[in-house]
Amino acid sequence: MKQQTNNVVKPQKRGLIFEKNTPQTRSSFNVMFLIQKGKLKANGKAPILARITVNGEMSHLSTKIDILPDRWLSKEHKTIGLTREEKQINNTLEQLKVHISKRYTEFLSTGQVVTANKIKQSIMSLDETSKSYLELCDMFIADYEKLTVTRGYGKESLFRYQLTRTRLSEFISSEYKVADIPLADINKRFLDKLYLWLCSEKKLANNTATKFIHRCSSIYRVALDNGWVKTNPFRAQKLHLDKVDRGYLTKAELTTMMQSMN
Repeated sequence: MKQQTNNVVKPQKRGLIFEKNTPQTRSSFNVMFLIQKGKLKANGKAPILARITVNGEMSHLSTKIDILPDRWLSKEHKTIGLTREEKQINNTLEQLKVHISKRYTEFLSTGQVVTANKIKQSIMSLDETSKSYLELCDMFIADYEKLTVTRGYGKESLFRYQLTRTRLSEFISSEYKVADIPLADINKRFLDKLYLWLCSEKKLANNTATKFIHRCSSIYRVALDNGWVKTNPFRAQKLHLDKVDRGYLTKAELTTMMQSMN
């Protein structure tokens, strides 16, 4: 007696094929970037949006990045990429695309129904707690600037924090080829690289570089206090200030100083 066999008809591949036990069997997913030419800002730049498409449903997400319209390639969905800033923008957009795709995959792996708006809301929710380092610097400096007016905080310290922000931006751009870096990526390795960069590229002495790191730590503490990060990588970095022998003023130097004050 011949054993009957069942012919299993395999579905044709169309778009992305999901794993078994998911509520969907097929889906299409895409992420692309476009600019809003109709919403130019005062500097002539247009906002860049991320368009998320799932099964034909579209949802737009702000990238918080602007670009001059004539520097945008509409068909390639990216900047021309000739200047350093344009290259950084393209890198940032590519990272965002990977991030959005990761959220899409996470929803699929847990058997959830995926929509474009659901992915958008998920990304926006993560952004509320996923701060970046330079973004944190801007918040810190803005608050400190208000304190110089209301509580008499020193403007010289404000200038130092502003310079710290500038140097951090230069380091992140030089070392990581991006415009900013998530707080989650700040670790001892990052801090060690930063210290070496300050000493080698900026020719800072140990004490100056160490005080720079201390200011970075003060800014980072805001993230700790607000629960945006759980650990403090600055504790793992062992830096010290060298003793400096300032010596004493001679009698002639004291006389010259007193005369200049009269």
